[in-house]
Amino acid sequence: MGGWLFIVSDRDPDTKARRHRLVRGYRIPEDLQVRVPVAAALTGKKVLVLGVGALGSFAATELARAGVASLTLIDSDAVEPGNSVRWPLGRPYWGLPKVWALAQFVMVNYPATTVHHEIWRVGAADAQKPVEGYFYADDADRLRQFILAADVVVDASASTECQQAVAYFCRKLGKPLVIGYATEGAAGGVVAKFPADSAACFICLHDHWKDDGFPLPAVDKAGTIVPLGCNQPTFTGGSFDLQEVSLEIVRSAVSLLAPNAYEPGAWQVAVLSHSDDGTRQLPRWRGTTLSPRCSDCAPV
Repeated sequence: MGGWLFIVSDRDPDTKARRHRLVRGYRIPEDLQVRVPVAAALTGKKVLVLGVGALGSFAATELARAGVASLTLIDSDAVEPGNSVRWPLGRPYWGLPKVWALAQFVMVNYPATTVHHEIWRVGAADAQKPVEGYFYADDADRLRQFILAADVVVDASASTECQQAVAYFCRKLGKPLVIGYATEGAAGGVVAKFPADSAACFICLHDHWKDDGFPLPAVDKAGTIVPLGCNQPTFTGGSFDLQEVSLEIVRSAVSLLAPNAYEPGAWQVAVLSHSDDGTRQLPRWRGTTLSPRCSDCAPV
């Protein structure tokens, strides 16, 4: 029977005397799996998370909490006072790379999950760098290697270019993919999941959106700003709205990792709206399926 023993040391608030306590935890993995039954099916699973901003950071933390064995985190951004208002970690991490800060947090709080992090902006011009003694031929090969090593890929980059590249490689390599992003002003969001055997692809999703009637998320057209001292636009909105999208990203990833242990649902695309013509409403998810539309997927 495995277990943990923790010694907790603090000071009595009244006497200020140092005191020590022994905290015991027997059969911790089994105890966790009783509370979250799907955790047993996540043992040994590896997840690649591209983008650990307002959505990917919470998704990665929840995947670790759920019991995945390994996380690989890729992002090039740093924690700042401004972006920390909708990021899981605050002031002690200002100025540090997001992937490093999140990796340290996960390893301390969820030690059953191993974390690898890469400070990298996918697609950006960069000098070739050695990774574990190997020089990648180019960024495309580097991305391909990360995808090959994962059981599920989560794209929370909010970059259309990155989404297209990742979706292409995942489909070519037979890797399940979850793409999640929020709309301007955190008025809505989209989470799309593509199993390895999906009949429709990321391009098909965009072809569907060209047709009237396919659900679209709510958008606040005034919800994009350029913060003071920053040369990049960002969207407005609080973590309390954005986490709706993060949690569906996690549910989608878990359903792809363990479809026999966690009901995947009948939908492939989930569309969120927080507002209706500018009036706040209860979060409303609409699920829909995809049919092959693009020239590569549609039958001739």
